[in-house]
Amino acid sequence: MQKSMTSSTDQTTFITTYIDEGEADLLSKSDARPGLVFLTGYESGRVFMFEDRQIMTGRSDECQIQILEPDVSRTHALFDISAEGVEVIDMRSRNGVYVNGERVQRAWLSDQDLIRVGAVMTFKLVFLNPSELKFQEDLFNAAVHDSLTKLFNKRYFLGVFDKRMTRVRQGSSRMSLLALDLDFFKKLNDSYGHPVGDKALRHVADLIGAESRDMDVVCRFGGEEFMVLLHDVDLEGAVQIAERIRASIESRPLVHQDREIPITTSIGAACSNEITGAPDKLISLADTRLYRAKKLGRNQVCSQSVAGQSPFIVVDSPSR
Repeated sequence: MQKSMTSSTDQTTFITTYIDEGEADLLSKSDARPGLVFLTGYESGRVFMFEDRQIMTGRSDECQIQILEPDVSRTHALFDISAEGVEVIDMRSRNGVYVNGERVQRAWLSDQDLIRVGAVMTFKLVFLNPSELKFQEDLFNAAVHDSLTKLFNKRYFLGVFDKRMTRVRQGSSRMSLLALDLDFFKKLNDSYGHPVGDKALRHVADLIGAESRDMDVVCRFGGEEFMVLLHDVDLEGAVQIAERIRASIESRPLVHQDREIPITTSIGAACSNEITGAPDKLISLADTRLYRAKKLGRNQVCSQSVAGQSPFIVVDSPSR
């Protein structure tokens, strides 16, 4: 603890501060750096810190901040960072750049200014020191992750899903989706209690994550259902990944009080090139195949909605 005193010819002022020596630097703004906080969309709360001198926003793959919205131009706005500060420049966009509600061609930005790109996408300029950045990142992580399993939550997953389906419709990528549901989970809960059921969900979440790639998105979709969004994978590849996940869960029972509790899962697999129209048809297709896997006996991967519809067969458990 420390006690400080300041004085002048007119008066003496005593200021008592209760700050540990190690915390004093956390209050300093001298190490603050500029960045943007997302205020709209599924990434609301995310922080993008400026690491380069120039940051481009727009629909193009070349943009550091890619915004896949129809009202956003391919190269929409440029953030120019220099010793003088941060300047935003409209790159001849169709729908404009707005600072605090006013359309601008270029403008110097101040801390807490609101920048709108196109009709909806809004950012806030911030200057954060390392402790403030960590606090903001912790808030964002809490908002997009399931508190029990630490996987992404349904809201964030659906945001990523919509964004990637936009790229699929543009013909620039493909993706597949796995829908997973634990078999007889209600029976496990009734037999061992909800705390063990929660432990089983965390156990399965870890196994799914271990069999997924960094570019894939794994989420707890609700209850005992999980979704895995597979980037640039066709249906055959999706079935192979799904089978690895299924086999991993079957071969690694949950250990509780020195007792092994077997867990199995049914999985439905679907690929973006199988659907036309609304993106949520892919989710419906994967769900349909998930419930067909259950109807066929559980503990298996299904990539057909009905018999003979697809060249890919139902993958049964090796132990069956």
